[in-house]
Amino acid sequence: MKLILIISLFSSLVFSKTFQASNKYQFNQNKDEQKDAKVIKEYPELKKFLFTPPENSFFIGLGLSPLGLMGSKYFMALSPLQIHWKTGILDWEILSVSLGRTFTSTEFAKSWNFSFRTAPKLKLFTLFDNVDLSIGGLFGIEGVQYPDVEVFFRSPNALPGGGAYQTKRPVKLSSTGTIFGGILSQSVRLKNGNIFQINEVFYKQSFDLKKNDKKWDRVPTTADLAAFNDPVIFAELEADTVMMIEFSYLY
Repeated sequence: MKLILIISLFSSLVFSKTFQASNKYQFNQNKDEQKDAKVIKEYPELKKFLFTPPENSFFIGLGLSPLGLMGSKYFMALSPLQIHWKTGILDWEILSVSLGRTFTSTEFAKSWNFSFRTAPKLKLFTLFDNVDLSIGGLFGIEGVQYPDVEVFFRSPNALPGGGAYQTKRPVKLSSTGTIFGGILSQSVRLKNGNIFQINEVFYKQSFDLKKNDKKWDRVPTTADLAAFNDPVIFAELEADTVMMIEFSYLY
């Protein structure tokens, strides 16, 4: 028992000395860091020789577009997933998934819009050391659906009046097409390393509402026939130009 007690006391003494030495080293190290900080303040040109960890280049984010126009219709969109790569002069929006909704006084012309886009951009210059301005092209695929319009599909070889080649049940009017345009971005780097980004987006739609990808005709139901054949109303349904402002948070 005495031997165990002597060993315990000796171990405690050694640990205490080691802990004091460690604390003394940590204190001295902090003092050195404070001295270094004072030197950098007096000679800021030396800052470029200090080691700094590399900046993050890969970002995931989400966006909101509260202000937009699709032709003459008001347009809002939510982007729940964005993937960005920012390095050097390259500012690449690798992928942005967006769900949008148009609002108009014409019930017939309201639509849901779903899109995938990519936008390779080049950084033009930097303002205030933390704001990057970049510009580039935009390309993608868009799907559109008009929930208040129903149509049949009819083969080009269908008999007069539809016949057996026409679908028996109507479906919601929808179509897909490519989009292309441009984008201007202002990226603000925050103190925590994340980015607040503002995009001014412009793109042209290209979907076709008269025929599908198999060249089958879309024929509206009797209830929608008059409006579908009215050139003024149908112009609100057709592919148009989209302009919007988008706010994104990247982390």
